[in-house]
Amino acid sequence: MSCDTDFTSLYKSIGFKFNNEKLLKIALTHPSYSNENHLKKNKNYQRFEYFGDSILSFIVSEYLFLNRTDIQEGALTEFRANLVCENSLSDMARKMKLSKYIFMGKGAEKEKTYNKNSILCDVFEALICAIYLDQGLDKAKEFVYSHLINQPHIENIDYKTILQEYYKENSSKIKYTLIKEEGLSHDKKFTIAVYYDNKLLGMGIGKSKKNAEKDAAHNALLNLKLETKNVPKID
Repeated sequence: MSCDTDFTSLYKSIGFKFNNEKLLKIALTHPSYSNENHLKKNKNYQRFEYFGDSILSFIVSEYLFLNRTDIQEGALTEFRANLVCENSLSDMARKMKLSKYIFMGKGAEKEKTYNKNSILCDVFEALICAIYLDQGLDKAKEFVYSHLINQPHIENIDYKTILQEYYKENSSKIKYTLIKEEGLSHDKKFTIAVYYDNKLLGMGIGKSKKNAEKDAAHNALLNLKLETKNVPKID
């Protein structure tokens, strides 16, 4: 695979056009390419990835702080980590077909290094840095909101973590119990109850135990909301 140096399609994909295209090229340059072509050490994405990671963390943290009052303090860090994890960022990079534009050394290209999650994640973060350097924080925010925050998975709330955070140091008293398992092997339905210190908090149903536990935690939070004003907003 050879790198595509015509960025017209990439601009459409990312929804952003660079004033200084040199910044974009640095964000897309793998260290193997800069080493092979005897470029200066800072002419690859490593430094951009370092700064882009911090910019991304700030943007997502600000979003969660201002908009997700349904998530308690202790769960914010885990929620942010899930959103900006390697799998999440590499998935976004694949949707934008970033691998098509990465400048790779011949050896790394032969091994298809450009398609590794870690590389795509680094390039995604480097791209955020390049956008910030080219047109500022507001444009970097637009990019992150468009390609990460406003994607459907942002609503995949971790109700189990929220429930644990509600009970804080006593979270070890939360227990999930399988009540019923129904259906054929290819079409199962699980019913799970969640208890706190042997008190039933809620019941959940799902096609997997994991989903049933999540549903049980969600219902537990809804039930707790009826009893106290201290439970976080979750609807």
